[in-house]
Amino acid sequence: MSLYTPFLGKKVSIIIDRPKGSKHPTHHFVYPINYGYIPDTKAEDGKEVDVYVLDIEEPINTTEGRVIGIIVREDDLENKLLVTAKETHYTKESIRRLTHFQEQYFNIKILTLEDFDLKSFHMFRPERDADYFNQASKNHFPELLGIVVKEVKEGQIIAEMPIEKRLFAPNNFVHAGSIVTLADTIAGYSTIAHLPEKAKSFTTLELKSNFVRAIREGDLLAESTVEHLGRTTQVWRVLINNKQTGKRVAVFSCTQLILY
Repeated sequence: MSLYTPFLGKKVSIIIDRPKGSKHPTHHFVYPINYGYIPDTKAEDGKEVDVYVLDIEEPINTTEGRVIGIIVREDDLENKLLVTAKETHYTKESIRRLTHFQEQYFNIKILTLEDFDLKSFHMFRPERDADYFNQASKNHFPELLGIVVKEVKEGQIIAEMPIEKRLFAPNNFVHAGSIVTLADTIAGYSTIAHLPEKAKSFTTLELKSNFVRAIREGDLLAESTVEHLGRTTQVWRVLINNKQTGKRVAVFSCTQLILY
């Protein structure tokens, strides 16, 4: 669910791969509304986040619109976003009728903007960019390990750490503690970039780690993504890969307690 809530109330660009009047490639039903996806996103199935465009009558290829809700599929892997291009108001019942052609096969719950406190989702502080965190790292442990933040955006931070001999354990592989520090640092910076209004700081409640393979050369690439973005706690997932080979090194889950 937390994958979809950051889109609520926001304007998004959409590619329509199943325009109104087209047929489903497998089930052969006809799409009575335009259906597409938000490019450069990833849903639970590994593909882009899907979108119903509710209020454009003609078939289209691309459009922009405001996200007004989510269809939660309680018996499926992924959910669907609801978008209006013309600021049209829709009741939950009218949304159910418009999407019935496909959603009739799932146990769904329709959530609209009225169901959410949007302030709890839009916590991102854009002024806390990569330079902000790299400056914060100076003369502290992250700088000592060579951790460099490369990109900061809503719900995500990307950072790198070079693999150097001084970070090795006696077994001639990168010390697990170095990798844990990278993950913990990026999860922490992600929280700082998304602190709720009036929050002063945070502290880590839990850090779970799963190591997939050892590594001894190249660079480590860390990507944090939000799993839960609340006003009391946040959960960040951090994937660590070998930058050169793309192979997964470790997976972390970090739970943060927000301090006021």
